[in-house]
Amino acid sequence: MAAKQLGVFVAQLPGERVGLLLHAQVAFTLPRERIPTVRAVRVTASFARDGFRTHVYRLLGPKRAARVQEILEALPVIAPSFAVISCPAQFGMLRLELRSRRGGRGVARATLPVGGCGGVSLTVEGNEQPSLGDDTKPGLLETLRSWLHLPTGY
Repeated sequence: MAAKQLGVFVAQLPGERVGLLLHAQVAFTLPRERIPTVRAVRVTASFARDGFRTHVYRLLGPKRAARVQEILEALPVIAPSFAVISCPAQFGMLRLELRSRRGGRGVARATLPVGGCGGVSLTVEGNEQPSLGDDTKPGLLETLRSWLHLPTGY
C-alpha cells in the first residue's frame, strides 16, 4: 500500500520568467509479519481516571490467547495517508504481551488506545509492524473488556 502526493507550485519571477516547483511524497507500508503461536497473554492497562497508574491483569490462558492472536491477525493494515485528522481524547492504554507459553518469552507486543483515534500498534519478534485498524466485531478492546471486566464509560 502506498499514499502518493504531488504538489505543483508556480510563481511569477522578476522579468518574464516563471518559477516551477514540484514536490512529491510517497508513503508506503511494508508487509506485516505473522505472529508466532501464542499460548499466554499478559495484559497491563492504564486509565486517565486512575491518573494513568498501571494495572496488571491476570495472564490469559491458551484458549483466550489464541483468540487474541486470531483477532490481531485479522486486523487490517491502516493505509498510509497525508490527511490531517482530529481525534477525541484518549482515556487509557492497554498493553498486551503475547507469549509462546505461560512464563515463556514474549513473541509479540500490541498496544491499544482506549478512546482517541483507535488503531493498534504491533511489534513481532522486536520488529515494528504497520499500524492496524481495529474494525473486527467484536473488536479486541471489547473482547478484553468482557474477559477482564475493564472499566467502561469512556
